[in-house]
Amino acid sequence: MRPIIQVGVFSLFPKEICPTEACKKLVRKLVVDDTTLQEEARKDLVALEGNNNCERDVAKILSDIWSELSKIVHCEPLTDEIGFHCGGIMPLRAASALMILQLQKDGQLADYGVIKYANKRFEVKAFLQHGNVKEKEKQR
Repeated sequence: MRPIIQVGVFSLFPKEICPTEACKKLVRKLVVDDTTLQEEARKDLVALEGNNNCERDVAKILSDIWSELSKIVHCEPLTDEIGFHCGGIMPLRAASALMILQLQKDGQLADYGVIKYANKRFEVKAFLQHGNVKEKEKQR
């Protein structure tokens, strides 16, 4: 997800030279402090995960998201689905999804269409579209 977030952040803050500082500007829209999310971000977290039990961990990851996204080579397994996936381990997947949702709300990432939100096994749980979480319809 780092390349998508990077494109969105630099489109939103084109004069910012340092990626860390550009990310911090976006993160300020999502967190109150290192342990608390803004109200709208908290609602999005509940829509993504069904609860906000991991709010503290997600807020902490967001406070240093650029570094967190740089630590590991994030790769997803092969799937039959095409398109972009935001998935993996918690709380990084939720923090990345909140960044993407905020970028969409700020008018960025329109060219990327719908981004799939997936669990750690990359099974799609929801869709990130126009700054909203759309729940995946249950298969019958």
